[in-house]
Parts: sequence; C-alpha cells; structure tokens
Amino acid sequence: DIMLKRYSNKEAVQIVISAARLYQKNFVGKRILFIAIDKHKNVVSLEAGFDVSNFQHLTGLLATNDLWSPTYFYNVCISGRLSEKDICFSDNGTTHQKLAVLKQAFQNSNLSAKMIGNFNHSYPLLYTDKLVGGTKWAIGFKDIGGNGNYIPNTLLQGDIRNSVHDAHRIIATYIKGVSEKYFKTCIYKVNNIDFGKLKYPDDWGELPKL
Repeated sequence: DIMLKRYSNKEAVQIVISAARLYQKNFVGKRILFIAIDKHKNVVSLEAGFDVSNFQHLTGLLATNDLWSPTYFYNVCISGRLSEKDICFSDNGTTHQKLAVLKQAFQNSNLSAKMIGNFNHSYPLLYTDKLVGGTKWAIGFKDIGGNGNYIPNTLLQGDIRNSVHDAHRIIATYIKGVSEKYFKTCIYKVNNIDFGKLKYPDDWGELPKL
C-alpha cells in the first residue's frame, strides 16, 4: 500500500529535486485561477500565487541547518546540491505521505485538480483554508492577510472529499504571469456542461466567463 511507503533520505532528495524543478517550470512567477461550481451552477473562484518560499512547506521536509530559509532550501534543490545530510523528516510522519504525491502534484500547471472546497479541519494540527485537488492528493491554500491572496501551504495525500465540507467541481483553470493583468490562458476546461446555465456572482469583474 502506497500509504505506508517509508522513504529514505536518499529517495527524498531525488524526489524533492525533481519536484522543485517541476514547481519552477509550472508555478513560480505564475498566478492560477480555479473556476468551480456548486450543485446549483453557482460559480466560485480561487486565485492563487506560487512563490519560491512556499515550496519547502509542501515537501514536509525540514532542513538540518537552522539558518536555511525556505527560499534557500528551494535554491539548493533547484541547483541539485541538496544532500541526504541536509534534510530530516517531520516527527508526525506526514513527510512520507507528501513525498508519495509531490512530483505528481506539480506535473501540471492546473495541479491536475478536479475539485475545490473549504478545509473541514479533519487534521487537527493543520491550518489551511481551501483545498484544491482530486482523489489522490490536494494542495492546501492559506489566505494571507484575509483579502483573498492565497498561497499554497500544505500538501495532503488522499481523496480531497474526505477533507472538505463541500467539494465544488472545477470547470476551468486559467494561468497568467504575475505581471499580467488578465487571465486569458485556459489550461483546463470540462466539456460536459451547459455553460449558458452558469450563475456568476455580481462581483465577477474582469475574470473570464466561459
């Protein structure tokens, strides 16, 4: 069972170096917009930014050197200089679960995500607001400062539906560079839906309509 896989430091190093490079290619300097619907066809959205400083939290790994910042950790991964003695696993065992899905999660810019929902606090020590994912993993996003500026702060292995109050179906995902004003590039879209029946909120503004 993959849930019980225990990784060695050597395996962990290989996984996080690959994952950091995928993260760099697909997410760094980008903003992602997830558009989802509830069962009444009401449209909701989540916009998230991805920074180099967010990467280490998603791996579950700790640096053995206390002076390493998360950004420094990321840069050591990108350059391929991370070694087995540089890392240790968190005490609660979650690092192994994160490593099991880390590379798959960053393989595609849309996080291969099919659902979004509000975190239901099924993990008592986890502080996050929204989960985005599918049946194998989910990324947790935290609203920094309370004004809708979401950043990724955790990665969970397993089915997102066990960890959210209300799984909304993602119907489209857009991407843009941080300096671009509008979302124009669609990287995921469902096709078996009547887009004419969607109900957009009044404050949808300049976000794309399907």
